[in-house]
Amino acid sequence: MTIQLNDITIQSTDNLALTYGVMTNPNPLQIDTTGSISIVVSKSARPAAQCTSLTFSINIGTAATDLTATPSTISASPPPNWGVSSDGNGNFTFTPNPGQGEIGPTGLSFVLSNIDVNKQVGTTELYITETLQSGTSSGSIPIPKFPQGFTVSDLIATPASVAPGGTATLSWSGTAGGVYTLSYGSLSYPNLPNVYTFPVPPLQQTTNFTLTVTADGGLMLQRQCTVTVNQPIIQEFGVAGNQSEFLVGSEIQLYWTTENAVSCSLKLNGITIAQNLSANMDASQGYPVTVPLVAEAAQYMLYAYDSTGKYPTSLPLTISVFQFKLLPNPIGNITYLAGQMVMRTDGTLYIAGSGLDVVSTASNTIIHSIQWPNLEGGMELSSNSMVMSPDESQLYVLTTNNVYPNSSSVIQVVNLSNYQVRSIPVPWLLGEIAMGTHNGRSCLVATDLVKSDDPLGPSSCIYVLDPSNNCGLIQKLALPNLSMDILAAVASPQGDRIFLCSIDGSDQTDSKGTTLYTYTIASNTLSQVQFSGIQPSALGNAFAFSAVSNRYYIGGAQVDLAKKQFLPAIAVIDANTNQVVDTILFPDPNPFFDFVRSLVLSPDGLHLYAQVETTDMDGSGSDTIVRINLNTFQVVGTVASPNDAQFQSWAVKPDGTCLYGVVGNTVSTLYLFEISDGLNALRASTAS
Repeated sequence: MTIQLNDITIQSTDNLALTYGVMTNPNPLQIDTTGSISIVVSKSARPAAQCTSLTFSINIGTAATDLTATPSTISASPPPNWGVSSDGNGNFTFTPNPGQGEIGPTGLSFVLSNIDVNKQVGTTELYITETLQSGTSSGSIPIPKFPQGFTVSDLIATPASVAPGGTATLSWSGTAGGVYTLSYGSLSYPNLPNVYTFPVPPLQQTTNFTLTVTADGGLMLQRQCTVTVNQPIIQEFGVAGNQSEFLVGSEIQLYWTTENAVSCSLKLNGITIAQNLSANMDASQGYPVTVPLVAEAAQYMLYAYDSTGKYPTSLPLTISVFQFKLLPNPIGNITYLAGQMVMRTDGTLYIAGSGLDVVSTASNTIIHSIQWPNLEGGMELSSNSMVMSPDESQLYVLTTNNVYPNSSSVIQVVNLSNYQVRSIPVPWLLGEIAMGTHNGRSCLVATDLVKSDDPLGPSSCIYVLDPSNNCGLIQKLALPNLSMDILAAVASPQGDRIFLCSIDGSDQTDSKGTTLYTYTIASNTLSQVQFSGIQPSALGNAFAFSAVSNRYYIGGAQVDLAKKQFLPAIAVIDANTNQVVDTILFPDPNPFFDFVRSLVLSPDGLHLYAQVETTDMDGSGSDTIVRINLNTFQVVGTVASPNDAQFQSWAVKPDGTCLYGVVGNTVSTLYLFEISDGLNALRASTAS
């Protein structure tokens, strides 16, 4: 239990659940006068207490330990929605109206007034019995009765607030005959005059002062006051735009707001970089700084100073500085018409084209090559034509002879332990493939192509195939119409659903929008959600699903037919609601045709890498690789494509330190983009 007497907190061992704040009038209570006792009852901690009754009792008689000899004169005042009864023997019971007994942090006030205080100096007790839903407890509060006319003024600090190192005076005026003691911190000054002005030495921090007055008979009274030391306070310190990661060497704008400060200084990683700065720096302008030239978790420290400059306050700001750059030595002689990549969790990279190349990302060298059997006149890969089994023991690659008209595909099954290949012809021309789960076992889910002379054309069916039975048909679903140009397929983490992205219309200049389909394998059903505003790319895999955020990301372009412009954009879709929750936009360089061609997620799901393709008015084109922070949806880094290369597929090393992009042609090339990230160090510093 906590008891407050005359604004002084008294600790008691009594087992009371509520807090009692007691004030007397006059203060202190004096003998042979008419007085009152006000009790504020509260409970600061949640939940609020449900009170059934409160009883306050006093001692009756003429002795020093009694309060009054005439209890019949006392008036009891309850708070609203409460009632009160008295037995005439000094017991006052307050009870709430039904449903009105809640006591919380704001408290309730109970008053005993018109008390005819007896003539004996001493200390009496105010007894408390509280009955709550949780049970009944009791305790008491000592109330001193001072001689008539005994008063002590408030303890007054002048001034009430000072700067660090500032001084103040404390003053009081009380009746003679008591012992006056001032204390604060570990210091105590006894036997001070009853009327006095006490000089306080220089203060470095906010300090509470207590004046204790004792009189004959063990009476005690206390007064308190506080002198606030106005130390500099940093209220805000951040980066304009509220980003947290930046490319090495980039310029950022810092902002801050302070109180009680006249100037600031700035350090970077413990080294002072600026002094005598303004006490406040608006975010709309900001203070320009250049982030370090190395990837790290960089710490800026802002110091705020008062007028003396001796007592600064500091606040750190840690940012992630990353390096995103093209490495100088690409890997050449990659398989002809390379168009698909899959990364194994051990860092082995598989690149599919007219054959399969196996690349060690530890040494960045080709360690094995395979040529697909039984291909005539080359081959063709769609945007999702290679998947890996959940146990990473098999690769499944859709291959199609590019001699038109085509009628069927071949599924190349690669055993990754010995690189043996089984070629399984299927009676359909397949376009997209994903790995799912049917009856607890792995299955392949594929879509077909209606037009044998158009590898990017519409689909008519979804097929579920059994990889353990020569990719035999388990089930199929006829699509509801033949205008569904399915561009990409991604499986849910459990493999029970396949997400399909489709252009909704005859071609990419049709601005009807995009349809996102969910194929549920167990029920062999298809649901859809249509949204406008983004036309997905038909030339790459611009569809990704993040299990971390449970969101889809669909890259393409926002279409402005009036201006004949396509602006690169990525739609962000909540997988729970199938609603577009945001759109990631890019600066417009005013090209004729500009769109997001491919997307790939970082292994930790915190970043998205986008390939933005630009075609200028003269017909020339180029790619830009963009790194996007998926917490803020902000573009945090870009790298220009080397030699205007246009990439077919992307993969990220499992540790997130390298981005791989393949350019498929008669001579295919694998480019490496280094990602030196301060984000890991930033996480470590935050965790500690």
